[in-house]
Amino acid sequence: MRQEVKKELDKLRELKTEWELKCHTDDTSLDQEIVEIEKQRQVLKKEMDTVFDELHQSLRKRHDTMNEELDKLCQERICIISKIKEMKQQAEHSKKEFDNLDRMTTFEMIQTKTSSLEIVLKDLEKMISEFKYRSVTALHELKLIVDQQEVNELKKRIDQLGRVYSSSPRDEISQNLSNPNEWLYDHSQVYLSNDNNVVRLVKKAENNTYPLSFNNTRMEIGIFKWKVKIEKLERIGVGWIGVGVSTEEIVSSRQFGAFVYPYESHKSYLISCNGYTWSMDLNENQKANGFKFTTGHELELEMNCNTRQLTIRKLGTNESFTFNNVVLPVYPSVALCGRDGSVTF
Repeated sequence: MRQEVKKELDKLRELKTEWELKCHTDDTSLDQEIVEIEKQRQVLKKEMDTVFDELHQSLRKRHDTMNEELDKLCQERICIISKIKEMKQQAEHSKKEFDNLDRMTTFEMIQTKTSSLEIVLKDLEKMISEFKYRSVTALHELKLIVDQQEVNELKKRIDQLGRVYSSSPRDEISQNLSNPNEWLYDHSQVYLSNDNNVVRLVKKAENNTYPLSFNNTRMEIGIFKWKVKIEKLERIGVGWIGVGVSTEEIVSSRQFGAFVYPYESHKSYLISCNGYTWSMDLNENQKANGFKFTTGHELELEMNCNTRQLTIRKLGTNESFTFNNVVLPVYPSVALCGRDGSVTF
């Protein structure tokens, strides 16, 4: 029994020593790591302060600019009223000069008419002709024009701005789709089959719509990889396929028809067969930034939630495209247009 205990103690010491050497779990390293964590906390707080101070400054600058525009516009309107008042005073003064019209000599009447009345009358006619408002009461009709949808989008972008990344084993390992066989799609336009865990999506409706289909894998933390094969793409007519991810906003509300003209409300990040990219970033949306693909090509997609980057590669080539600053969480998605267009996962 004593020997068994000694063996277990030796094993304990050996495991402890090996672990301390491999993962730096000795007391000195542990204490030092606490110090390093505190240092990093202060460094990141300063970085965050810098980022959000810049945002505050930009908002304040825009606020100040709009205030200046409002002040300038109001002052211009007040000046118009001041000129009207001045013109009316001149008109009244000119009228008073003729209060004794019946007793004025012909010379006095002509001289006053020429030097005052005609000038005031001409100025008043000019002012009336240049006054473009239906009434003076329109001068105070000022409105603040703000696109509420744009404000809401901006708020959402701010809510998603930045992440405090903490490394973990899960973050470093690429994961497969957690629910590869679970799809959300418009049954009236898309047909789904599952043969030996190979999911096939087929566009069955012959129309010019672009229905989105979503895989039910929520991606917010970690790295995910999956492949999509283009089984059939009819390039004659309206054949078209887009592959990528869609945001939770449209997936949770089952907005299968979100990909519609002018193609700015799809809430997705896709690359299409004609080499176009489709993004929530309008600088990347509907742009020929990507690569083309057709029947037989296989695409590999990698969603790195830690860096908020979606990379799409065409296997067998060096062609790829990366979307940055992806708004999380997202779900794998595909858009199909053209009868019998199909992909497999």
